[in-house]
Amino acid sequence: MDSSKNDLATLTAVEREKLLAEKPLMLVKLQEQLNIELKVQAGAETMLQVSETGQKGGTISREQVEEQLTATRRKIASLQKQIDMYRNLPDETGTSSQRSGPRPDEGDTFLRQRRSTMSLGGRRQARTASGQMYDITGSDICAMRGLDTQTLNEYLNHIEDAKVEVPLKLEAMSSLLRLIKDADEAGLTTHAAAITSSLRFCLTDSSKDLRACTYRVLRHLAISSAIMRVYLELNVDVFIMRSLARDQRYDAEREQALKLVRAFLDVREGALLLPQNLVRMLVAIAEQPDDKFRNVCLETLCELAVRNMPILALCGGTKVLFNALLDGPRDLTCLLVKTILYILDSDATRCYMRPSVELEMIISQFTDAYSRGPANEDRLTTCAKAVTLLFKSWTGIIYLCLDNKRAIRSIVESLRLPYEENRKILLEMFFEVFQIDVPKWYPDFVSARSRFANYYPMHEDLLREKTNHIPLYFERPNLVDHYLSVVLLVFIEVGLIEALVELLQHDNKYITTRVTILVGEILELCNRLLPTSYGTKVQSLPALFRIAADFADEPRRHQGTLALSYIDRLHKSKDRLLPHDPMNTRRLLARRFENNRRAEKSRQVESVKIKMGIQIDDVHFRTILGDLEKVLGSREYTKWNWDSIMELIQGPLLNPKRLEETVKNSRVLKRIMSFYRPLNNQFSAIKRSKGTAKYIRIGCELMKTLLSTPDGIRYLSENKLLPEIAECLGHLDPMHPTSQTEPLFSRDRMEKTLTGDYFTLLGIFTQSSEGIRLLEKFRIFSLLYRLTELRSRDDLVKAIITSLDYNRDTHARVLLSKVMTSGYKPVRLASTNHLRHVLQTGVADFWDWGIQLLVTQLYDPSIEVCEKAVAVLDLACNDRRNLESVVNMRPSLDHLGDAGNPLLLRFLATSVGFDYLQQLDYIEPEMDYWFQYGNKQYAVRLELSLARALSSKPGKPAAEIPSDVSRSADELGNQDKQDADGSVPPHFYGELTRTHEGCELLRQKGHFSVFTELIRKKSNGVVGDSEVLQLKSVLWAVGNIGSTASGLPFLLGEDIIKHIVAIAYDSPIITLKGTCYYVLGLISRTPQGMELLDDLGWDTVTSSPGELGGLCLPKDPARFLTMPKWSFKGSWPEYTVQPPIPPESFDATALEILKSVGNMSNHILANAASKALSRMRHECPKYFSSVDLYIEVFAMLSVYHFRLSARRFIHELFERVSFADDRFECLKRLEQMKIEGPDPFVADLATDRKLSHDDLYL
Repeated sequence: MDSSKNDLATLTAVEREKLLAEKPLMLVKLQEQLNIELKVQAGAETMLQVSETGQKGGTISREQVEEQLTATRRKIASLQKQIDMYRNLPDETGTSSQRSGPRPDEGDTFLRQRRSTMSLGGRRQARTASGQMYDITGSDICAMRGLDTQTLNEYLNHIEDAKVEVPLKLEAMSSLLRLIKDADEAGLTTHAAAITSSLRFCLTDSSKDLRACTYRVLRHLAISSAIMRVYLELNVDVFIMRSLARDQRYDAEREQALKLVRAFLDVREGALLLPQNLVRMLVAIAEQPDDKFRNVCLETLCELAVRNMPILALCGGTKVLFNALLDGPRDLTCLLVKTILYILDSDATRCYMRPSVELEMIISQFTDAYSRGPANEDRLTTCAKAVTLLFKSWTGIIYLCLDNKRAIRSIVESLRLPYEENRKILLEMFFEVFQIDVPKWYPDFVSARSRFANYYPMHEDLLREKTNHIPLYFERPNLVDHYLSVVLLVFIEVGLIEALVELLQHDNKYITTRVTILVGEILELCNRLLPTSYGTKVQSLPALFRIAADFADEPRRHQGTLALSYIDRLHKSKDRLLPHDPMNTRRLLARRFENNRRAEKSRQVESVKIKMGIQIDDVHFRTILGDLEKVLGSREYTKWNWDSIMELIQGPLLNPKRLEETVKNSRVLKRIMSFYRPLNNQFSAIKRSKGTAKYIRIGCELMKTLLSTPDGIRYLSENKLLPEIAECLGHLDPMHPTSQTEPLFSRDRMEKTLTGDYFTLLGIFTQSSEGIRLLEKFRIFSLLYRLTELRSRDDLVKAIITSLDYNRDTHARVLLSKVMTSGYKPVRLASTNHLRHVLQTGVADFWDWGIQLLVTQLYDPSIEVCEKAVAVLDLACNDRRNLESVVNMRPSLDHLGDAGNPLLLRFLATSVGFDYLQQLDYIEPEMDYWFQYGNKQYAVRLELSLARALSSKPGKPAAEIPSDVSRSADELGNQDKQDADGSVPPHFYGELTRTHEGCELLRQKGHFSVFTELIRKKSNGVVGDSEVLQLKSVLWAVGNIGSTASGLPFLLGEDIIKHIVAIAYDSPIITLKGTCYYVLGLISRTPQGMELLDDLGWDTVTSSPGELGGLCLPKDPARFLTMPKWSFKGSWPEYTVQPPIPPESFDATALEILKSVGNMSNHILANAASKALSRMRHECPKYFSSVDLYIEVFAMLSVYHFRLSARRFIHELFERVSFADDRFECLKRLEQMKIEGPDPFVADLATDRKLSHDDLYL
C-alpha cells in the first residue's frame, strides 16, 4: 500500500489525469484477471495436496506444479498492487495540485475526470425525476449478487459524465451489462431507479450507437413488472417513442427500442403496464407497408391482443390486424387468424369486434366484381387461406354461421360468379377444408376419364397405394372425422352440392375435373360421417340427375351423364385401391368383412382366368407365344409389350398345361427370367423412377404364378435366378470377400437402381411353403442371417425385414427377432416400427409371437426404441387377444417412467391387468395424480393433437389452439408423444371403468361426484378464463367414463348428460362448446348413450351393421352453431383526457402550433398543417426547443392516432429539445394528465365522427 502511494507521488498531473480516466475500466479488467489467477492458484494447491496423499494424478510433475504456483503468486501480487494504486487515486477534491488540461494534440486521447462533489469510493446518491434520493451503497448493495459497490458506482458515474467520450461509455455499458446479468432479481428491483436515472442521460445523447446500447442495457435490466413501473415513472417511454419515430438511418436504435417494448410482454403482468403512447407507436409502424419493422410490430400487436385487448382496441390496433390480413404479409396470415379467433372466443374480448362486419371483409373479396388482376389473385389466395383456417376452428365456423350462415352462403354463391380464377381458388380451398387430397393421377379431364374408363394400376403411385397395408387395429374415435361432420352439415345446408353440380357444365377441364373429384369425395364423407337422413338426401343428387336426363340439351345431358359415370367409377376405384382409414371398432369389423370378400373375389377371378386359359385353343395360344417371341428377341426391354406379358402371366400360365407347354416349346419364359437374373444387368441396372414400378409388379406376379404349380416350382429350382441372387449376396459376406470393385448390392445401387427389389421378389417366396424350401435349398436364409450382422449396411437390413412375409412361423420371424435384439439402434428402431405395419396387416398369431417381440423391446437400452415399442403395443392392445397376451407376460415398466404410462393404462381394461397393477401399487397413486394434474395435461395434449391434425401442413398447427391450452402447452415439454392424427388417446378414468373392480374404486374415491358438481355449477354460471381448462379436463374425464358400457351408469346416476348438452348449446366460450360436442360423441358410443342423446335432440351416426362409431350431431344445428349476441364497445376511450398543461399557459403562437399538430392526424388537413409547422419553425425556432410545448405535443401523440410519417415529422420538428438535469423534472407533468368520466354527448359524437385534436384548445 505504501509503495503504491509513493508511486502516485511521482506522477505528473497529466499522467494522474490519464489514470483517473482509465480507472473504472482498468479496475474491472484487473479484477477479472485477479479472479482468474486466484482460481489457478487454488487448482495448483489442490494438485499439491493430491500428490502429498499419494493418490494417482495426472502426468504433470510436482516440480512443474510448484513452478506454476510460484508464478501465479507473483502475478497475484502484481495485480493487487495495480488495483491498490488505482483505488488510491484521489479525485479533484482530494488533489492539492491544480488539474491541468491535456495538450491540444492530446485532446482525443485523455479523458477529463468527472466533476463530482463525492469521492469515487464514497457514497453515491442519484436524484430521479420524482426527486427521491436513491442510495446504492451500504448494506443494500449486498443484495445484488455478484456486484461490487465501488465498481457499480464508477460505471454509473462514468456513464453520466458528459465529457467522457462515446467509445469509453460504450465499453462501460458493456461492463455494466455483465454485472446486471450476474445480479439477482431482488437487487436489480431495489436499485433499478438509480441505474435507470443514470442511463436516462444517454438517451438524450446525440450518438445513435450510445442510445441503442442504452436500450439494450435497459432491456436486460427489465426482468420484472416492478422495474417496468420504474421505467414509466422515469418517463423512459418518452425516449422510446422518439427513437421509434426515427427513419431508416437509425434502424439499430429502433431495433433495440422495439426489443425493449417487447420486453413488456415478456414479464409477468407487463402487458398491463404497456402505455398507450407505445401501443399507438406500434400501430403506426404496423400501418406502414414499407417499414422494416412492420412484421415485428404486427406480431407484437397480436401478442398484445391476447394479453391486453382493451389497450389494443383503444389504440386502433384491431383495424390494423384486419388490414394486414387482407394486404399481407402472407407469412403472418396464420398468426393473424389465430389472434382474431382468440378475440372471438370469449365475451371479454369479443365485444371489441363488430359482429358480421370486420371478419366479413375477408369474404367480400370473393364477391368483389371490380378488383381484377394479378394483385387481386394474390389477395384472394390470402383470403382463401384465412377462410380455411376459420373453418378449421370451432370459433371460426360458429362465427361464420351467424345470421343464418350468411357468410358461408356468400362463399358458396361466389362459385356461380363468372370468374374462373375465383372458382379455382375456391375449389382448392374446399379441398383443404374437407381434408381431401387431390390425386396426382388426375391432372386434367382427359386423363381422369381414361383412368375411370380403364383402371389398371401400372403406375408407381398406384402400385404403392395398392400395396399399402390396411390398418386393422383401431378402436379410438377420430375427432377430425367428428369435426368434419359439422363442416359437411353446414355446407350441405347452404347448397354447396348444388353449386358444384352447376359447375360440372363448365367448359374448363381443370374446373370440371376438380369438381368431379370434390363431389365424389364429399358424397363419400357424407355416407361415412352423417346420419342416414342426411346421407339419403345428399346421395340422391337430384340436380345432377336432372341434367343427365335433359334430352332437350344434348351437350348438357352428355356432360351430366359423364359426371355420374366418373363419380361412380371413382368410388369403385377408391374402394379397390384407396381404402378408407378405419377409425374404430365399426371400421375394424367392416374391414375384416371387406378383406374376406376381396379374398373370395380374388379366388373367383383366378378361377375365371384359369378357365379362360384352358379355353384358349392351341392355335391362339401359339400365336400369342409367337408374337411375344418376336418382341422378346430384342435386347431392348423397353420395346417389349409388358401388358401382353402381364396378361400371359395372370392368364394362360396359371394353367399347369399351358405353363408346361411354354417351358418346353417356347423361349418366352426363359427370356423373361433372363431379364430378372441379376448377373445379366438388365433388371438390376434399371434406374429407379416412377415408370419402373411395372417391372417390379410383373416380376412379383411371375414368381406367384410359378410357385402356384409343381412345374413352376421345378422350373424355379432349375433356373439360375436364385443361385445368382445367392452369389451376389455372398459377395457382401465379410468371411468370403470378392474381387469386384462394386458388388451388386452396394449401397449406391440399392438406392439408385431396382437392385433392392430383389428382396421384394424374395419376399414373394416367403409367402408359400414351397418358396421357403427353395430359399433353404440355395442357402439364402443363411446369407440373410449373416447380412443382418453388417453394422455398416443398415439399408440391407431394413430391406430384408420389410420384404419378408411373417404369416408363417419360419426363418422370417427368427430374422426379425434377431434384428430387433442384436442390431444397432437405427436398425432396432426401424424393425420395431416395421412390426407396427406387420400388426396392421392382420398377420396370423400376432398375439403369440409379435407381442413377445415387442415386450422384449421394452427392455432395450435405447429409450427411443422403448417408446416406439410402447406405441406399437398400445396400438396392438385394441385387440383383446393382444391385450391379454401382454398382461399375461407382466412386463416391468418402472424403468420407462412416463413413457410406459399409455401401456399401463391399457392394463386397466382387464381384470387380470387391474390385479397386476394393484400388486404394483400403481392404481391409487396414479388416480390421485390424474385427479390433480393428469386431467388437465390430457386436455392440453388432446387439443394440441387435434390442432395439428386439422393443420393443412403437418407439424404446423393451422387451427386455433385455445388460449387456456396454449398457456399450458409449454409445461408439457416432450410429454406429447402421440401421433397428430386426432384420435382420442386412452384416458385413465375411461380405462378404469372398463372393469368391475375399477368402477368400485371410482365410487370409493368419489372423484366422479367432484367432476359432476363442477359441470353443474358451470353449466348455469360464468366460467372465468382461469377455469376454462379445468372445466375442459373434467368434461373429457366424464366423456371417457361414459364411453364404456360399465361407465355410463355413473353419468345416469348423476343425471349429468343434460348439463353437458346445456353447455354445448349455451356456453359463451366457443371452444367449450366444441369440447362438449366431442364429449357427447364419446357418450354416443354405447347403445344406451345413443338413446339418451336421441331424447336430448342429438342424432348418432351408425354404420350399416349397426355399429356405433362415436359420431353424433344435433338435430337442430342452428341451436348449437350460435354464439351469444354482444354490443360493440368500439375503440373510443371511456374517458376524456385533459391537457397536462392548461391551454391558458400558452400564447397564441404555441396554440397555433398545437392546432397544426392536431391537424396532422387528418390526412386531408395534414399537408397544410405540415407547411404551417415548417413555416413557424423557421420564424419562431425557440418554440420548437421548449420542453413544455413538447410535453403537450407528446401528450397528443399518446392519445390520438397519427400516421408514422406524421409522427416522424413532428418529432423532427422538436429534435432540438434538450433534457438537462433540471428539465427531466418537467416530464413529471405527463403523469398529471387529468382523466375524467365520459361525457354522453361527446361519447355519442365520437361514434359518428372523429373528435378534432384542437378541440381541447378552442
